[in-house]
Amino acid sequence: MSSSIDVTVGEVAAALVLVAVAVAISRWRGAGLEADIGIAVVRSFVQLTAVGFVIAAIFDEDTLLLVVVLLSVMVGFGAFTARARARHVPDALRPLLVALTLSAVATLGLVLALGIFPATPRYLVPVGGMVTVVLFGAILGVVASLRPASKAAKLNVLEAIATE
Repeated sequence: MSSSIDVTVGEVAAALVLVAVAVAISRWRGAGLEADIGIAVVRSFVQLTAVGFVIAAIFDEDTLLLVVVLLSVMVGFGAFTARARARHVPDALRPLLVALTLSAVATLGLVLALGIFPATPRYLVPVGGMVTVVLFGAILGVVASLRPASKAAKLNVLEAIATE
């Protein structure tokens, strides 16, 4: 099995055509997102290239320790990103880290215990990444609901009804 996927110049050009369409739509609708889109393209290219080299190294080494390190970094970044979006929630980092870590360990542990796939980097890296992203999305949904809930908890219901 090859350790890399070859991306042709044509495939890169096709992706850039889609970016050009997004830029054209932004310009046409007056959204002013052209510079942000350009920065995002360069940033994503650099990030994906770096992550590709890291994953290739993990696949080449074929050790579970590196998989655990990679998934731990992903969980850590997820928790820090969620904390940044939950500025109104005091001391949110620890519960976010615990929630992401326990959920990821439980999900991957169950998948491995059921023998759905072998415990090798070739399976754990992509599936672990997908699990982390899905959990991150779920936790962001919870975090987004906390602010309205905390505002509602502070509301004096009888006073609110009286003023209606």
